[in-house]
Amino acid sequence: MPHSAVHKWYKQTLGVTGKVTLKFANNLAVPRDLTKSSDLAAASRYQDFILGIMANPLFLGKQCPSEVLATPILNLTALTADQISYSYVCQPLGYVWNTFKPSGILMAELEAS
Repeated sequence: MPHSAVHKWYKQTLGVTGKVTLKFANNLAVPRDLTKSSDLAAASRYQDFILGIMANPLFLGKQCPSEVLATPILNLTALTADQISYSYVCQPLGYVWNTFKPSGILMAELEAS
């Protein structure tokens, strides 16, 4: 994950103490018909591709979604444990997040371990 590798290099190699910010935009996938399992699956798949590829490793410390990795026409390989190991988030802005509950916004700071 290039952005995580750059952050790790910035903090550990250069020894810089400044903060690094990443901004993510997500177009929420909404099923056309909540009663159709195919529409629910399509919305979930869309989220896996649009958000899960980067959000799973960065925010959850997990592998990219399995459905994404299993898509035959893509040239994606699973991340190594080392690539995921220093990709996590802390939320120093908990007060703002918990008080105002901004809709559709995640405020986070990456920290390299």
